[in-house]
Amino acid sequence: MRQWRLTAGLCLAVATHVQAADFPQPGQAVRIVHGYAAGGNADIISRVVGQEMSKSMGVPFVVEPKTGAGGNIASQVVAKSAADGQTLVMLMGGHSVSGALSDKLGFDPVNDFSMISTVMNFPFFIMVKRDSPLKSVADLAGAMKQRSGGVTYGSAGIGTTQHLTGELLSAQAGVPLLHVPYRGGAAALTGMLGGEVDFVIDTATVAVPQLKAGSIRVLAVTSRQRWSGLPDVPTLDESGFPGFDVSSWAGLAAPAKTPPAIVDRLNAELRKALAAPEVQEKLGQIGGEVATGSPADMRLRISREIDRYLAVARDKNIPRL
Repeated sequence: MRQWRLTAGLCLAVATHVQAADFPQPGQAVRIVHGYAAGGNADIISRVVGQEMSKSMGVPFVVEPKTGAGGNIASQVVAKSAADGQTLVMLMGGHSVSGALSDKLGFDPVNDFSMISTVMNFPFFIMVKRDSPLKSVADLAGAMKQRSGGVTYGSAGIGTTQHLTGELLSAQAGVPLLHVPYRGGAAALTGMLGGEVDFVIDTATVAVPQLKAGSIRVLAVTSRQRWSGLPDVPTLDESGFPGFDVSSWAGLAAPAKTPPAIVDRLNAELRKALAAPEVQEKLGQIGGEVATGSPADMRLRISREIDRYLAVARDKNIPRL
């Protein structure tokens, strides 16, 4: 019996080694699928990363947008693909939100994927009109208490990470905020500039151009650390909301049951690509910061975010999607 177990174990190890040794298939492109529009952040990240990984791995990387359902169509496609490392998905922070709020994904947001590594973090910014009476987070917190339920904020839509960030802010302050959903971050910003809401929560790609134009002020960043692109902007953690830490992210994943040796190879190649100065420069232009980790790190992050968002959604009666 012991000999049989040893033989079976050896066969499994050899099979896994052969699978890893055959990856990537010579001349066969590795696909990076994502669920967002061409030219958006997910598309840019996928193309920059794929181009660099192609150099060292010796095979082409092809980016395939499969838009719809907030990225979930792309995730479903990859979750059902062969677990051979040839088809990957560029997940975004909305993946955790979908895992918390949706009953109709058609896949498990954690267990149907072999996580490879996060790629970038994207902090959110609390922004107000240039002439707003809210000059600081202290002013905002004071207004929230004085006008309980009367302070309004705009987001890119119901169930977005921006929306839930506002609800987490409200929960920590112990004071309700009135959420006003828009069709995207640009529309929310336009609404704020027109006086429809008191503040907006969104990423640097929305905030920085308007900040340079002088039409807004940024009160705080939602990540635990200050963002290098706006080093003078304090964090919420520094501004009376201790421990507050919310960021969106991008991360690469493969279908579940992808051999560990292939996952490890992809993790190493991704880290190598993201260490290239030109890659960091290109990715920095879209308002985030490179952030790599282990497959276990990425899996744990998604699991914890799903639990966190599910709790705030239940507390704030946010409808299921």
